[in-house]
Amino acid sequence: ADELAKSGLSLEILYLHTLKPLDDVAILDSVSKTGKVLTIEFQSSVGGLHGDVARILLSHGVPATGQAVDFGENFARAYGSFKEHSEFLGFSVENIVRTARRLIAH
Repeated sequence: ADELAKSGLSLEILYLHTLKPLDDVAILDSVSKTGKVLTIEFQSSVGGLHGDVARILLSHGVPATGQAVDFGENFARAYGSFKEHSEFLGFSVENIVRTARRLIAH
């Protein structure tokens, strides 16, 4: 958020610490402001937050463009520090900022 703010971009961060219950109202309120959503979750792309957010938006007819930063189809290596694992899996500040900028451009 700080890196994007430095370039004049503003954003709203929702800390959704559980998938159940998921705060549908907060998600709908936030996404309806811009029609954009970026989910960041330290897990596989299957069965996670991004899919649940998409389900909520679709079921309420809220049009949105979205991007996800997650493991995708990758797996953590059996060696290395947390920082090394994070960067290998795409959880660097640079990658998150790049993904956010790509989302904003669309």
